[in-house]
Amino acid sequence: MNFVGKSEETALYELLKKFFSSAPIKSRFKFIGEKKYSGCEKWIQIELLKFLHDTENVVNDEIAKEDCYSQDQRTNDHREWQFIDLSFRLSNKQYYIALELKHKHNLALAEVENDLAKGKNIKPSQKYYFKKIYCLLIHPFQEEEYINKKVESNENFSGRMEFTFKIPTSTLACTIFSGPISK
Repeated sequence: MNFVGKSEETALYELLKKFFSSAPIKSRFKFIGEKKYSGCEKWIQIELLKFLHDTENVVNDEIAKEDCYSQDQRTNDHREWQFIDLSFRLSNKQYYIALELKHKHNLALAEVENDLAKGKNIKPSQKYYFKKIYCLLIHPFQEEEYINKKVESNENFSGRMEFTFKIPTSTLACTIFSGPISK
């Protein structure tokens, strides 16, 4: 995959579309959707890790699972450390992508907001430079207009929906939300 000249969101979209289009992943998500299972974040995390390691133009030695980041005490004084589910760097970018994972039976905007809030608390002087934090939410398929209405009508939600798409052969969708990183 070539990400030269592409935005972070476009690169993430292309990566996830390819991931969710692979035959084994489609089959598993079809099964998960049919059985109405949720809470498969750890399995998704491992599958995404393997996929990222096998993907050209993702820097293999800069892929991290549950990496620890110190908190900016100016914004959060009750915890010294926090963990990001996945972080990685594309070979043509100087910054990293921070990705939180959720798998729920609904849009779970409050839980997405909690994950995006981590970005506001990451100390900016870390070895990793993030532009944004992203939350990948796996949920029952809904039309994009419906998701946008839910986001816009939720005054407590400060994130932004970047994109959504149906996972092939399943009843589920992948939606990416983003939030800012502290400066």
